[in-house]
Amino acid sequence: VKCAEGAARAAAAEARHKSHESGAGNYPGYVAASGEAIAAALPLWALSNGGVSRTFKCASFSSAVDFVAAIRILAERANHHPTIAINQARVCEQVAGGCDVTVDLVTFAKKGVTEVDVVFAQRVDALVLSAPF
Repeated sequence: VKCAEGAARAAAAEARHKSHESGAGNYPGYVAASGEAIAAALPLWALSNGGVSRTFKCASFSSAVDFVAAIRILAERANHHPTIAINQARVCEQVAGGCDVTVDLVTFAKKGVTEVDVVFAQRVDALVLSAPF
């Protein structure tokens, strides 16, 4: 029974993903955000490759993985998934031997930054303020 339920959930998720990628359906918030609105809402994020990007400094590889795990929970709840990279910091001015975690957000179906990306980035910023990584 669990396998059938899992397969049904996977099929439903795949259908939602395909509908989202094609731009079909009603996705509130998937409205393109202007450059000015992005800059005002996300002063610590940079426009990059049609999306927004921010690199966070973490004290260690372990704390970087914990940070990524916390972002994963946000992403699953929002059904909006960023590109995340963990890089061992070669030269880290603030934290010696730390790790960089880079988060990139873009709504591929809209080929740019949407309100959903802006809200998600703000949630990541709030996460950093609420828990030290």
